[in-house]
Parts: sequence; C-alpha cells; structure tokens
Amino acid sequence: MKLPTSTLTVNVLSMDRQSFDRQEFKEASGRNASRETTSFVAKARVQTVLQSDHNLSPGVVIEIRYDVVVRQPRLPGAYDHRTLKTGETVTLTVYRGHGAFRWRQ
Repeated sequence: MKLPTSTLTVNVLSMDRQSFDRQEFKEASGRNASRETTSFVAKARVQTVLQSDHNLSPGVVIEIRYDVVVRQPRLPGAYDHRTLKTGETVTLTVYRGHGAFRWRQ
C-alpha cells in the first residue's frame, strides 16, 4: 500500500522551532559523537497543487511539521537538511501524520 502524499508549491507564512534535543554517545570505535534533532512547524498557503492524495486546493493554509537531524561527526554520504524560511515559496512533498502534514526530506 502506497503512503498518501501531496506535492505542492507553498508560500511559507510563518516558521517556529518547536523543540531541540542533543544526545551524546560513543561510537563503537570509542570516538565521541552527537546527534542533534530540531523540530519545526510552519504555516504555509498552498499556491499550486502538482499532485494530491489529500484533496488540497490552492489558497488553503496548512501546517507542515519536520525535523532536522545533525550528526557529528558526519556520516559518509550525509547531506544537509534544509529548513523553510518565512516568505519563501517552495515545492515539496508532504504526507499526513498526527493531525498535521509532515515534510520528510
């Protein structure tokens, strides 16, 4: 069964950091490492619906939640997670989870 998703172009109306957590640990090699997780919530107005399994339409304001995880030292092949910015217009794919839409990078 396919996870219902929607691909949208949205204008970010507001951004808030919801939480931050840092965990420190030792790798199997004995090297110190850490993992930081920051959770964000954005309010965004749908501008264009490219594909929708959620019956979304232009003009609707939705809440988008997402996490940014940073690990130190970085793992090979790791990439920087993007954060949304108030006022920007961006195309992204979301799924429905826990009463809000989730953006998974």
